[in-house]
Amino acid sequence: MSRFATSAGPRSGFALATRRGTGTTATPSGTGREARSASVYALGVRVPLDTAAMARAGSVLVGRHDFSAFGAVDRQPVRTLHGVRVRREGRLVTIDVRGDAFLRHMVRRIVAALLLVGRGEVEVSSVAEALASRQPAFNGAVAPAKGLCLRRVVMGRVAWEMNGDT
Repeated sequence: MSRFATSAGPRSGFALATRRGTGTTATPSGTGREARSASVYALGVRVPLDTAAMARAGSVLVGRHDFSAFGAVDRQPVRTLHGVRVRREGRLVTIDVRGDAFLRHMVRRIVAALLLVGRGEVEVSSVAEALASRQPAFNGAVAPAKGLCLRRVVMGRVAWEMNGDT
């Protein structure tokens, strides 16, 4: 999920504009179609989640940061997140992470951190502290891949400046 190859190089004027990963959690109940669908395509969480706190914690991550605490070791761990959105639809909670690139396991570690906040196990401020520490956040907690998907890749035209050229 963190690496994508494109055939267009930087001199062609096209570049990857954004990537969007999504983590979905559910607390299914009953035996209806919604419960079966959630159990197949979403990570099951059996405790109530404070989605407002999760959204506040996610907003801490928006911007250009060194995401060493939330990803695998990389020579260039600085990434830009354009948005982290947490939304609830019934028992389904969706976490959308939008950025220019992701480190290996970065979205899974962000989702794990937000779940800890949502369960009340850590404070929102702990996410900011973890980001600043550059050490594996929350003992390297990683959410399972179940419910995680690459939702969209957007290619766009950008102006490249190299020695004054565009």
